[in-house]
Amino acid sequence: MPVMNSTNENTKLPGYVHVASYGKELGAFAIDLLATIAIGLTLKYTLGLMVIAPNMGYNEAKSSYFALAVESGLYQEKEGTLTTFTFEGSGEEYYSQYETYVDKVWTYYYDLCGKTNSETTNFTYRDLVDKQGATREDIAKALEVSSENIEEYREAVGKYVYSNVFSIEEGNAEKKNAYFTYPLKEDGTPNYTSKPVLNAEYQAKVSDEDAQKRTAAKIDIFNYVCGFAPTSKNSSSAVQNSASGTSETIRNALYTKACSDFIQQPEALRLNEIGRKASYVATIPSSIIPPFIFFFLLPLFLKNGKTLGKLAVRISVAGKDGYKANKGKIALHAGLVFLPFCLLLLPFNSQINYMLWGFVFLIDFIVLLFQKSQQSVHGKLSSTIVVDDKLTPMLFEDKAKEEEYCATHQDKITAAILEETNKKEEKGPSYVNGRRSVLADMDPSMGILDSSTIGKARRDAEKIDSFDEFEAKNGGIMTPEEADAHDAKLNQEKDADEEFDTSMEEEDLKNPEIQAMMKMDGVEEIPEEAKEAEKEKEPQDPHDDGFLDEKPVPAKEEKENK
Repeated sequence: MPVMNSTNENTKLPGYVHVASYGKELGAFAIDLLATIAIGLTLKYTLGLMVIAPNMGYNEAKSSYFALAVESGLYQEKEGTLTTFTFEGSGEEYYSQYETYVDKVWTYYYDLCGKTNSETTNFTYRDLVDKQGATREDIAKALEVSSENIEEYREAVGKYVYSNVFSIEEGNAEKKNAYFTYPLKEDGTPNYTSKPVLNAEYQAKVSDEDAQKRTAAKIDIFNYVCGFAPTSKNSSSAVQNSASGTSETIRNALYTKACSDFIQQPEALRLNEIGRKASYVATIPSSIIPPFIFFFLLPLFLKNGKTLGKLAVRISVAGKDGYKANKGKIALHAGLVFLPFCLLLLPFNSQINYMLWGFVFLIDFIVLLFQKSQQSVHGKLSSTIVVDDKLTPMLFEDKAKEEEYCATHQDKITAAILEETNKKEEKGPSYVNGRRSVLADMDPSMGILDSSTIGKARRDAEKIDSFDEFEAKNGGIMTPEEADAHDAKLNQEKDADEEFDTSMEEEDLKNPEIQAMMKMDGVEEIPEEAKEAEKEKEPQDPHDDGFLDEKPVPAKEEKENK
Protein backbone atom coordinates (compact mmCIF):
# COMPACT_ATOMS: atom_id res chain seq x y z
CA MET A 1 0.00 0.00 0.00
CA PRO A 2 1.21 3.56 -0.64
CA VAL A 3 2.85 5.54 2.11
CA MET A 4 0.73 8.25 3.74
CA ASN A 5 2.13 11.74 3.30
CA SER A 6 2.83 13.03 6.77
CA THR A 7 3.31 16.58 5.56
CA ASN A 8 -0.42 17.03 5.94
CA GLU A 9 -1.77 15.20 8.96
CA ASN A 10 -5.25 16.65 8.65
CA THR A 11 -5.94 15.47 5.12
CA LYS A 12 -3.70 12.34 5.29
CA LEU A 13 -2.65 12.53 1.68
CA PRO A 14 -1.18 9.49 -0.03
CA GLY A 15 2.60 9.51 0.09
CA TYR A 16 2.95 10.07 -3.62
CA VAL A 17 0.78 13.23 -3.53
CA HIS A 18 2.64 16.48 -2.86
CA VAL A 19 0.99 19.85 -2.36
CA ALA A 20 2.28 22.57 -4.68
CA SER A 21 4.59 25.21 -3.23
CA TYR A 22 3.46 28.76 -2.58
CA GLY A 23 5.76 30.01 -5.31
CA LYS A 24 4.22 27.76 -7.95
CA GLU A 25 0.67 28.73 -7.00
CA LEU A 26 1.57 32.42 -7.09
CA GLY A 27 3.46 31.98 -10.35
CA ALA A 28 0.51 30.22 -12.00
CA PHE A 29 -1.83 32.99 -10.89
CA ALA A 30 0.56 35.65 -12.21
CA ILE A 31 0.72 33.99 -15.63
CA ASP A 32 -3.08 33.75 -15.84
CA LEU A 33 -3.43 37.36 -14.68
CA LEU A 34 -0.95 38.65 -17.28
CA ALA A 35 -2.83 36.77 -20.00
CA THR A 36 -6.08 38.24 -18.69
CA ILE A 37 -4.70 41.79 -18.73
CA ALA A 38 -3.30 41.39 -22.24
CA ILE A 39 -6.57 40.14 -23.70
CA GLY A 40 -8.53 42.66 -21.61
CA LEU A 41 -6.60 45.64 -22.97
CA THR A 42 -7.04 44.32 -26.49
CA LEU A 43 -10.80 44.07 -26.02
CA LYS A 44 -10.98 47.49 -24.38
CA TYR A 45 -9.30 49.38 -27.22
CA THR A 46 -11.03 47.43 -29.98
CA LEU A 47 -14.47 46.17 -29.07
CA GLY A 48 -15.00 48.59 -26.19
CA LEU A 49 -13.81 52.00 -27.40
CA MET A 50 -14.21 51.43 -31.12
CA VAL A 51 -17.59 49.67 -31.20
CA ILE A 52 -19.60 49.76 -27.97
CA ALA A 53 -18.84 53.28 -26.71
CA PRO A 54 -19.50 55.10 -30.02
CA ASN A 55 -22.80 53.27 -30.48
CA MET A 56 -23.90 54.50 -27.06
CA GLY A 57 -23.23 58.15 -27.90
CA TYR A 58 -19.93 58.47 -26.09
CA ASN A 59 -18.16 60.50 -28.76
CA GLU A 60 -21.04 62.99 -29.15
CA ALA A 61 -21.37 63.44 -25.39
CA LYS A 62 -17.64 63.99 -25.02
CA SER A 63 -17.54 66.62 -27.76
CA SER A 64 -20.53 68.48 -26.29
CA TYR A 65 -19.04 68.37 -22.80
CA PHE A 66 -15.71 69.73 -24.01
CA ALA A 67 -17.47 72.55 -25.89
CA LEU A 68 -19.51 73.40 -22.80
CA ALA A 69 -16.41 73.43 -20.58
CA VAL A 70 -14.50 75.70 -22.96
CA GLU A 71 -17.55 77.97 -23.20
CA SER A 72 -17.54 78.34 -19.43
CA GLY A 73 -14.15 80.03 -19.63
CA LEU A 74 -12.84 77.82 -16.83
CA TYR A 75 -11.16 75.15 -18.96
CA GLN A 76 -9.06 74.83 -22.06
CA GLU A 77 -8.64 71.90 -24.43
CA LYS A 78 -5.10 70.63 -25.02
CA GLU A 79 -4.35 67.59 -27.17
CA GLY A 80 -7.83 66.15 -26.69
CA THR A 81 -7.84 66.69 -22.92
CA LEU A 82 -9.58 69.28 -20.76
CA THR A 83 -7.25 71.16 -18.45
CA THR A 84 -7.53 74.10 -16.09
CA PHE A 85 -5.77 77.34 -16.87
CA THR A 86 -2.24 77.40 -15.54
CA PHE A 87 0.67 79.68 -16.30
CA GLU A 88 4.40 79.26 -16.42
CA GLY A 89 6.78 81.39 -14.47
CA SER A 90 7.74 82.18 -10.91
CA GLY A 91 7.95 84.98 -8.39
CA GLU A 92 6.01 88.22 -8.68
CA GLU A 93 5.34 87.75 -12.41
CA TYR A 94 3.54 84.47 -11.80
CA TYR A 95 1.46 85.62 -8.85
CA SER A 96 0.32 88.70 -10.76
CA GLN A 97 -1.83 86.27 -12.78
CA TYR A 98 -4.49 86.43 -10.04
CA GLU A 99 -6.18 89.09 -12.16
CA THR A 100 -6.72 86.52 -14.95
CA TYR A 101 -8.47 84.11 -12.58
CA VAL A 102 -10.67 86.89 -11.19
CA ASP A 103 -11.80 87.64 -14.75
CA LYS A 104 -12.63 83.98 -15.41
CA VAL A 105 -14.57 83.53 -12.17
CA TRP A 106 -16.59 86.70 -12.75
CA THR A 107 -17.32 85.81 -16.39
CA TYR A 108 -18.53 82.35 -15.48
CA TYR A 109 -20.92 83.38 -12.72
CA TYR A 110 -22.12 86.71 -14.07
CA ASP A 111 -22.12 86.41 -17.86
CA LEU A 112 -22.81 82.69 -18.31
CA CYS A 113 -24.80 81.56 -15.29
CA GLY A 114 -26.90 84.68 -15.46
CA LYS A 115 -27.08 85.35 -19.19
CA THR A 116 -28.87 88.49 -20.13
CA ASN A 117 -30.26 87.29 -23.47
CA SER A 118 -33.58 85.54 -23.81
CA GLU A 119 -32.15 82.37 -25.29
CA THR A 120 -32.09 79.11 -23.41
CA THR A 121 -28.74 78.49 -21.76
CA ASN A 122 -27.08 75.46 -20.21
CA PHE A 123 -25.86 77.41 -17.23
CA THR A 124 -27.99 77.96 -14.14
CA TYR A 125 -27.63 78.80 -10.49
CA ARG A 126 -28.34 75.43 -9.00
CA ASP A 127 -29.35 76.99 -5.69
CA LEU A 128 -31.76 79.35 -7.46
CA VAL A 129 -33.20 77.40 -10.36
CA ASP A 130 -33.40 73.63 -10.18
CA LYS A 131 -34.13 73.32 -13.85
CA GLN A 132 -32.07 72.41 -16.90
CA GLY A 133 -31.84 75.10 -19.54
CA ALA A 134 -33.06 77.96 -17.37
CA THR A 135 -33.82 81.17 -19.21
CA ARG A 136 -33.33 84.75 -18.17
CA GLU A 137 -36.95 84.77 -17.11
CA ASP A 138 -36.37 81.81 -14.79
CA ILE A 139 -33.43 83.49 -13.11
CA ALA A 140 -35.20 86.85 -12.89
CA LYS A 141 -38.17 85.19 -11.21
CA ALA A 142 -35.87 83.53 -8.69
CA LEU A 143 -34.19 86.88 -7.98
CA GLU A 144 -37.56 88.59 -7.77
CA VAL A 145 -36.79 91.16 -10.47
CA SER A 146 -38.21 91.98 -13.86
CA SER A 147 -36.74 90.05 -16.76
CA GLU A 148 -37.79 92.81 -19.16
CA ASN A 149 -35.77 95.49 -17.36
CA ILE A 150 -32.26 94.49 -18.43
CA GLU A 151 -30.47 96.93 -16.12
CA GLU A 152 -32.46 95.78 -13.12
CA TYR A 153 -31.85 92.17 -14.08
CA ARG A 154 -28.08 92.63 -14.56
CA GLU A 155 -27.72 94.42 -11.23
CA ALA A 156 -29.68 91.72 -9.42
CA VAL A 157 -27.46 89.02 -10.90
CA GLY A 158 -24.30 90.99 -10.02
CA LYS A 159 -25.48 91.59 -6.46
CA TYR A 160 -26.13 87.84 -6.10
CA VAL A 161 -22.63 86.98 -7.37
CA TYR A 162 -20.96 89.50 -5.03
CA SER A 163 -22.86 88.18 -2.04
CA ASN A 164 -22.69 84.41 -2.70
CA VAL A 165 -19.37 84.04 -4.56
CA PHE A 166 -17.10 86.84 -3.37
CA SER A 167 -18.73 87.25 0.06
CA ILE A 168 -19.17 91.01 -0.37
CA GLU A 169 -22.46 92.50 0.78
CA GLU A 170 -23.07 96.13 1.57
CA GLY A 171 -24.18 96.71 5.14
CA ASN A 172 -23.31 93.13 6.21
CA ALA A 173 -20.23 93.05 8.44
CA GLU A 174 -20.00 89.24 8.20
CA LYS A 175 -19.59 89.45 4.44
CA LYS A 176 -16.59 91.66 4.06
CA ASN A 177 -13.92 90.38 1.70
CA ALA A 178 -10.32 90.78 2.96
CA TYR A 179 -8.97 91.39 -0.54
CA PHE A 180 -11.72 92.68 -2.86
CA THR A 181 -14.61 95.08 -2.95
CA TYR A 182 -17.08 96.26 -5.55
CA PRO A 183 -16.19 99.20 -7.78
CA LEU A 184 -18.10 102.44 -7.38
CA LYS A 185 -20.28 104.30 -9.82
CA GLU A 186 -19.86 108.02 -10.50
CA ASP A 187 -22.41 108.71 -7.81
CA GLY A 188 -20.45 106.66 -5.26
CA THR A 189 -22.85 103.71 -5.12
CA PRO A 190 -21.68 100.08 -5.65
CA ASN A 191 -21.44 98.94 -9.24
CA TYR A 192 -22.64 95.30 -9.17
CA THR A 193 -22.31 94.90 -12.92
CA SER A 194 -18.47 95.07 -12.96
CA LYS A 195 -15.91 92.60 -11.58
CA PRO A 196 -14.47 93.13 -8.09
CA VAL A 197 -11.41 95.28 -7.51
CA LEU A 198 -8.77 95.24 -4.77
CA ASN A 199 -9.68 97.07 -1.61
CA ALA A 200 -7.61 100.00 -0.48
CA GLU A 201 -5.42 97.97 1.89
CA TYR A 202 -4.24 95.45 -0.68
CA GLN A 203 -4.09 97.99 -3.45
CA ALA A 204 -1.46 99.79 -1.40
CA LYS A 205 0.44 96.54 -0.73
CA VAL A 206 0.68 95.51 -4.39
CA SER A 207 1.85 99.03 -5.26
CA ASP A 208 4.59 99.07 -2.61
CA GLU A 209 8.10 99.97 -3.78
CA ASP A 210 9.54 96.99 -1.89
CA ALA A 211 9.52 93.99 -4.26
CA GLN A 212 9.34 91.45 -1.42
CA LYS A 213 6.30 93.14 0.09
CA ARG A 214 4.59 93.33 -3.30
CA THR A 215 5.26 89.63 -3.97
CA ALA A 216 4.03 88.62 -0.51
CA ALA A 217 0.78 90.55 -1.02
CA LYS A 218 0.22 89.06 -4.47
CA ILE A 219 0.80 85.54 -3.09
CA ASP A 220 -1.96 86.11 -0.54
CA ILE A 221 -4.37 87.32 -3.22
CA PHE A 222 -3.37 84.51 -5.59
CA ASN A 223 -4.04 81.82 -3.00
CA TYR A 224 -7.48 83.29 -2.28
CA VAL A 225 -8.46 83.43 -5.96
CA CYS A 226 -6.74 80.33 -7.34
CA GLY A 227 -4.31 78.62 -4.95
CA PHE A 228 -2.30 76.89 -7.70
CA ALA A 229 1.44 76.83 -7.30
CA PRO A 230 3.75 77.84 -10.18
CA THR A 231 4.10 75.19 -12.88
CA SER A 232 7.16 74.25 -14.89
CA LYS A 233 7.46 74.68 -18.62
CA ASN A 234 6.71 70.99 -19.10
CA SER A 235 3.64 70.96 -16.88
CA SER A 236 0.14 71.30 -18.29
CA SER A 237 -1.79 71.09 -15.02
CA ALA A 238 -1.78 72.79 -11.70
CA VAL A 239 0.39 71.58 -8.90
CA GLN A 240 -1.88 70.58 -6.04
CA ASN A 241 0.47 71.28 -3.18
CA SER A 242 3.32 73.74 -2.65
CA ALA A 243 4.66 76.30 -0.29
CA SER A 244 2.39 78.92 -1.76
CA GLY A 245 -0.81 76.90 -1.62
CA THR A 246 -1.84 73.80 0.30
CA SER A 247 -4.51 71.43 -0.92
CA GLU A 248 -6.98 73.07 1.45
CA THR A 249 -6.14 76.49 0.03
CA ILE A 250 -6.70 75.22 -3.48
CA ARG A 251 -9.98 73.58 -2.52
CA ASN A 252 -11.34 76.83 -1.04
CA ALA A 253 -10.07 79.10 -3.82
CA LEU A 254 -12.64 80.95 -5.95
CA TYR A 255 -11.45 79.42 -9.21
CA THR A 256 -11.60 75.87 -7.82
CA LYS A 257 -15.12 76.43 -6.53
CA ALA A 258 -16.20 77.73 -9.92
CA CYS A 259 -14.84 74.57 -11.61
CA SER A 260 -16.76 72.43 -9.10
CA ASP A 261 -19.89 74.46 -9.80
CA PHE A 262 -19.55 73.81 -13.54
CA ILE A 263 -19.31 70.05 -13.00
CA GLN A 264 -22.62 70.18 -11.12
CA GLN A 265 -24.46 72.13 -13.82
CA PRO A 266 -27.49 70.18 -15.16
CA GLU A 267 -26.25 69.96 -18.73
CA ALA A 268 -22.74 69.04 -17.64
CA LEU A 269 -24.19 66.29 -15.43
CA ARG A 270 -26.34 64.98 -18.27
CA LEU A 271 -23.45 64.79 -20.73
CA ASN A 272 -21.14 63.31 -18.15
CA GLU A 273 -23.70 60.62 -17.32
CA ILE A 274 -23.97 59.61 -20.99
CA GLY A 275 -20.20 59.32 -21.21
CA ARG A 276 -19.99 57.44 -17.92
CA LYS A 277 -22.59 54.86 -18.92
CA ALA A 278 -20.99 54.34 -22.32
CA SER A 279 -17.57 53.91 -20.75
CA TYR A 280 -18.94 51.48 -18.17
CA VAL A 281 -20.66 49.26 -20.71
CA ALA A 282 -17.59 49.40 -22.96
CA THR A 283 -15.40 48.02 -20.15
CA ILE A 284 -17.67 45.06 -19.35
CA PRO A 285 -16.24 42.73 -22.05
CA SER A 286 -12.63 43.58 -21.18
CA SER A 287 -13.28 43.16 -17.43
CA ILE A 288 -15.22 39.88 -17.52
CA ILE A 289 -14.50 37.88 -20.68
CA PRO A 290 -10.70 37.37 -20.21
CA PRO A 291 -10.87 36.23 -16.54
CA PHE A 292 -13.90 34.08 -17.36
CA ILE A 293 -11.86 32.29 -20.02
CA PHE A 294 -8.57 31.91 -18.17
CA PHE A 295 -9.85 31.33 -14.63
CA PHE A 296 -13.15 29.50 -15.20
CA LEU A 297 -13.59 27.93 -18.64
CA LEU A 298 -10.10 26.49 -19.08
CA PRO A 299 -10.15 24.60 -15.74
CA LEU A 300 -13.45 22.96 -16.78
CA PHE A 301 -12.09 21.68 -20.09
CA LEU A 302 -8.46 20.94 -19.22
CA LYS A 303 -7.34 17.93 -17.20
CA ASN A 304 -7.43 18.23 -13.40
CA GLY A 305 -8.62 21.85 -13.33
CA LYS A 306 -5.54 23.26 -15.04
CA THR A 307 -5.28 26.82 -16.27
CA LEU A 308 -2.71 28.30 -18.62
CA GLY A 309 -0.55 29.20 -15.63
CA LYS A 310 -0.98 25.78 -14.01
CA LEU A 311 0.09 24.11 -17.24
CA ALA A 312 3.20 26.28 -17.35
CA VAL A 313 4.35 25.53 -13.78
CA ARG A 314 2.97 21.93 -13.75
CA ILE A 315 0.42 21.97 -10.96
CA SER A 316 -3.13 20.58 -10.78
CA VAL A 317 -6.30 20.79 -8.72
CA ALA A 318 -7.16 17.71 -6.63
CA GLY A 319 -9.59 16.88 -3.87
CA LYS A 320 -8.46 17.63 -0.35
CA ASP A 321 -8.03 13.87 0.19
CA GLY A 322 -5.39 13.65 -2.55
CA TYR A 323 -7.61 11.99 -5.16
CA LYS A 324 -8.96 13.51 -8.38
CA ALA A 325 -11.45 16.33 -7.90
CA ASN A 326 -14.75 15.85 -9.68
CA LYS A 327 -16.13 18.43 -12.12
CA GLY A 328 -18.34 19.93 -9.43
CA LYS A 329 -15.39 20.68 -7.13
CA ILE A 330 -13.30 22.00 -10.01
CA ALA A 331 -16.16 24.25 -11.14
CA LEU A 332 -16.60 25.58 -7.60
CA HIS A 333 -12.83 26.08 -7.23
CA ALA A 334 -12.61 27.97 -10.54
CA GLY A 335 -15.79 29.94 -9.88
CA LEU A 336 -14.53 31.19 -6.54
CA VAL A 337 -11.28 32.37 -8.18
CA PHE A 338 -13.23 34.12 -10.93
CA LEU A 339 -15.78 35.73 -8.58
CA PRO A 340 -13.52 38.60 -7.32
CA PHE A 341 -13.19 39.82 -10.90
CA CYS A 342 -16.89 40.67 -10.79
CA LEU A 343 -15.97 43.41 -8.28
CA LEU A 344 -14.57 45.35 -11.23
CA LEU A 345 -18.14 45.84 -12.46
CA LEU A 346 -19.39 47.59 -9.33
CA PRO A 347 -20.79 51.09 -10.02
CA PHE A 348 -18.03 52.75 -8.07
CA ASN A 349 -14.86 54.52 -8.97
CA SER A 350 -12.60 52.16 -10.91
CA GLN A 351 -9.78 52.71 -8.42
CA ILE A 352 -12.05 51.58 -5.58
CA ASN A 353 -13.05 48.50 -7.56
CA TYR A 354 -9.43 47.52 -8.19
CA MET A 355 -8.59 48.08 -4.52
CA LEU A 356 -11.42 45.76 -3.47
CA TRP A 357 -10.32 43.16 -6.01
CA GLY A 358 -6.72 43.27 -4.80
CA PHE A 359 -7.79 43.09 -1.15
CA VAL A 360 -9.82 39.91 -1.75
CA PHE A 361 -6.91 38.11 -3.40
CA LEU A 362 -4.50 39.35 -0.74
CA ILE A 363 -6.65 37.84 2.01
CA ASP A 364 -6.91 34.62 0.00
CA PHE A 365 -3.11 34.35 -0.27
CA ILE A 366 -2.56 35.18 3.41
CA VAL A 367 -4.93 32.36 4.39
CA LEU A 368 -2.96 30.03 2.10
CA LEU A 369 0.31 30.96 3.84
CA PHE A 370 -0.95 30.29 7.36
CA GLN A 371 -2.95 27.11 6.79
CA LYS A 372 -1.27 23.79 7.63
CA SER A 373 -3.36 22.14 4.96
CA GLN A 374 -1.96 24.67 2.41
CA GLN A 375 -5.48 25.58 1.34
CA SER A 376 -6.63 29.06 0.35
CA VAL A 377 -10.12 30.36 1.04
CA HIS A 378 -11.41 29.13 -2.31
CA GLY A 379 -9.62 25.81 -1.70
CA LYS A 380 -11.35 25.30 1.64
CA LEU A 381 -14.77 26.24 0.29
CA SER A 382 -14.40 23.86 -2.67
CA SER A 383 -12.63 21.10 -0.65
CA THR A 384 -9.68 21.11 -3.03
CA ILE A 385 -5.91 21.39 -2.91
CA VAL A 386 -3.31 22.25 -5.54
CA VAL A 387 -0.73 19.51 -6.12
CA ASP A 388 2.67 19.50 -7.78
CA ASP A 389 2.58 17.41 -10.97
CA LYS A 390 6.35 16.97 -10.96
CA LEU A 391 6.39 15.41 -7.50
CA THR A 392 3.05 13.63 -7.81
CA PRO A 393 3.34 10.81 -10.39
CA MET A 394 -0.42 10.25 -10.69
CA LEU A 395 -3.86 11.01 -9.28
CA PHE A 396 -6.52 8.32 -8.79
CA GLU A 397 -10.28 8.64 -8.98
CA ASP A 398 -10.69 7.29 -5.46
CA LYS A 399 -9.11 4.93 -2.96
CA ALA A 400 -10.59 1.85 -4.63
CA LYS A 401 -8.92 2.75 -7.94
CA GLU A 402 -5.70 3.40 -6.08
CA GLU A 403 -5.75 -0.01 -4.41
CA GLU A 404 -6.65 -1.72 -7.67
CA TYR A 405 -3.73 -0.09 -9.44
CA CYS A 406 -1.27 -0.72 -6.62
CA ALA A 407 -2.18 -4.41 -6.60
CA THR A 408 -0.97 -4.82 -10.19
CA HIS A 409 1.51 -1.97 -10.66
CA GLN A 410 3.16 -1.67 -7.27
CA ASP A 411 6.66 -1.73 -8.71
CA LYS A 412 5.95 1.00 -11.24
CA ILE A 413 4.42 3.41 -8.76
CA THR A 414 7.27 2.68 -6.33
CA ALA A 415 9.82 3.47 -9.02
CA ALA A 416 8.04 6.72 -9.84
CA ILE A 417 7.96 7.76 -6.19
CA LEU A 418 11.60 6.88 -5.72
CA GLU A 419 12.59 8.80 -8.87
CA GLU A 420 10.96 12.00 -7.63
CA THR A 421 12.42 11.46 -4.14
CA ASN A 422 15.93 11.15 -5.55
CA LYS A 423 15.42 14.31 -7.67
CA LYS A 424 14.30 16.26 -4.64
CA GLU A 425 17.08 15.10 -2.30
CA GLU A 426 20.14 14.07 -4.29
CA LYS A 427 22.63 14.75 -1.52
CA GLY A 428 21.09 12.79 1.30
CA PRO A 429 18.33 10.49 2.52
CA SER A 430 14.72 11.50 2.24
CA TYR A 431 13.18 12.80 5.48
CA VAL A 432 9.54 13.67 6.10
CA ASN A 433 8.90 15.59 9.31
CA GLY A 434 12.08 14.24 10.92
CA ARG A 435 11.46 10.65 9.76
CA ARG A 436 13.09 8.87 6.86
CA SER A 437 11.19 6.89 4.26
CA VAL A 438 12.61 3.45 3.39
CA LEU A 439 11.80 4.25 -0.23
CA ALA A 440 15.02 6.27 -0.27
CA ASP A 441 16.96 3.02 0.22
CA MET A 442 15.23 0.97 -2.44
CA ASP A 443 16.95 0.09 -5.70
CA PRO A 444 15.30 1.77 -8.72
CA SER A 445 15.83 -1.43 -10.67
CA MET A 446 13.23 -3.07 -8.44
CA GLY A 447 10.61 -1.16 -10.34
CA ILE A 448 11.27 -3.20 -13.46
CA LEU A 449 11.39 -7.00 -13.60
CA ASP A 450 13.76 -8.71 -16.00
CA SER A 451 16.11 -11.67 -16.01
CA SER A 452 18.75 -9.78 -14.01
CA THR A 453 16.39 -8.82 -11.17
CA ILE A 454 14.29 -11.98 -10.74
CA GLY A 455 16.89 -13.59 -8.49
CA LYS A 456 17.31 -10.49 -6.34
CA ALA A 457 13.56 -10.07 -5.97
CA ARG A 458 13.33 -13.75 -4.91
CA ARG A 459 16.14 -13.44 -2.37
CA ASP A 460 14.58 -10.27 -0.88
CA ALA A 461 11.26 -12.07 -0.59
CA GLU A 462 12.93 -15.05 1.19
CA LYS A 463 14.31 -12.69 3.86
CA ILE A 464 10.83 -11.37 4.75
CA ASP A 465 9.17 -13.33 7.52
CA SER A 466 5.80 -11.62 7.63
CA PHE A 467 3.45 -9.27 5.78
CA ASP A 468 4.11 -6.62 8.39
CA GLU A 469 7.80 -6.78 7.61
CA PHE A 470 6.92 -6.45 3.91
CA GLU A 471 4.82 -3.36 4.65
CA ALA A 472 7.62 -1.86 6.72
CA LYS A 473 10.18 -2.57 4.02
CA ASN A 474 8.17 -1.15 1.15
CA GLY A 475 6.30 1.74 2.70
CA GLY A 476 7.32 2.27 6.31
CA ILE A 477 8.71 5.32 8.00
CA MET A 478 11.88 5.05 10.16
CA THR A 479 13.55 7.33 12.63
CA PRO A 480 17.10 8.50 11.83
CA GLU A 481 18.48 5.92 14.30
CA GLU A 482 16.51 3.15 12.63
CA ALA A 483 17.64 4.40 9.25
CA ASP A 484 21.32 4.11 10.25
CA ALA A 485 20.85 0.55 11.44
CA HIS A 486 18.93 -0.23 8.30
CA ASP A 487 21.77 1.18 6.17
CA ALA A 488 24.29 -1.06 7.93
CA LYS A 489 22.13 -4.11 7.34
CA LEU A 490 21.67 -3.25 3.68
CA ASN A 491 25.44 -2.87 3.24
CA GLN A 492 26.02 -6.32 4.76
CA GLU A 493 23.39 -7.86 2.50
CA LYS A 494 24.92 -6.11 -0.49
CA ASP A 495 28.36 -7.57 0.27
CA ALA A 496 26.84 -11.02 0.64
CA ASP A 497 24.95 -10.67 -2.63
CA GLU A 498 28.12 -9.78 -4.49
CA GLU A 499 29.67 -13.11 -3.42
CA PHE A 500 26.49 -15.07 -4.13
CA ASP A 501 26.14 -16.70 -7.55
CA THR A 502 23.39 -18.78 -8.91
CA SER A 503 22.88 -20.81 -12.02
CA MET A 504 19.89 -21.64 -14.10
CA GLU A 505 18.75 -25.25 -14.61
CA GLU A 506 18.51 -26.66 -18.11
CA GLU A 507 14.74 -26.87 -17.95
CA ASP A 508 14.50 -23.25 -17.14
CA LEU A 509 16.72 -22.36 -20.08
CA LYS A 510 14.22 -24.05 -22.34
CA ASN A 511 11.46 -21.84 -21.04
CA PRO A 512 10.45 -19.49 -23.92
CA GLU A 513 9.67 -16.62 -21.56
CA ILE A 514 13.08 -16.87 -19.86
CA GLN A 515 14.80 -17.08 -23.25
CA ALA A 516 12.92 -13.96 -24.40
CA MET A 517 14.05 -12.07 -21.32
CA MET A 518 17.65 -13.19 -21.92
CA LYS A 519 17.54 -11.94 -25.50
CA MET A 520 16.20 -8.58 -24.34
CA ASP A 521 19.06 -8.39 -21.82
CA GLY A 522 21.67 -9.36 -24.42
CA VAL A 523 22.36 -12.85 -23.00
CA GLU A 524 23.33 -15.34 -25.70
CA GLU A 525 21.70 -18.75 -25.75
CA ILE A 526 23.94 -21.63 -24.49
CA PRO A 527 24.46 -24.38 -27.15
CA GLU A 528 22.60 -27.58 -26.43
CA GLU A 529 25.72 -29.81 -26.62
CA ALA A 530 27.55 -27.66 -24.07
CA LYS A 531 24.78 -27.38 -21.49
CA GLU A 532 25.26 -30.88 -20.02
CA ALA A 533 29.04 -30.58 -19.80
CA GLU A 534 28.85 -27.18 -18.17
CA LYS A 535 26.26 -28.40 -15.68
CA GLU A 536 28.50 -31.34 -14.62
CA LYS A 537 31.53 -29.09 -14.12
CA GLU A 538 29.68 -26.46 -12.08
CA PRO A 539 29.51 -26.90 -8.30
CA GLN A 540 25.99 -27.29 -7.04
CA ASP A 541 24.78 -24.37 -5.00
CA PRO A 542 22.66 -25.45 -2.04
CA HIS A 543 20.57 -22.29 -2.55
CA ASP A 544 20.00 -22.88 -6.24
CA ASP A 545 16.32 -23.00 -7.10
CA GLY A 546 16.53 -22.86 -10.84
CA PHE A 547 16.50 -19.07 -11.28
CA LEU A 548 19.51 -17.41 -12.87
CA ASP A 549 20.57 -14.13 -11.30
CA GLU A 550 23.76 -13.74 -13.28
CA LYS A 551 25.36 -15.26 -16.39
CA PRO A 552 26.83 -18.76 -15.67
CA VAL A 553 30.62 -18.89 -15.18
CA PRO A 554 32.38 -21.80 -16.93
CA ALA A 555 34.09 -24.20 -14.58
CA LYS A 556 37.49 -23.83 -16.29
CA GLU A 557 37.41 -20.06 -15.87
CA GLU A 558 36.28 -20.47 -12.28
CA LYS A 559 39.29 -22.69 -11.48
CA GLU A 560 41.68 -20.22 -13.09
CA ASN A 561 40.19 -17.44 -10.98
CA LYS A 562 40.70 -19.50 -7.83
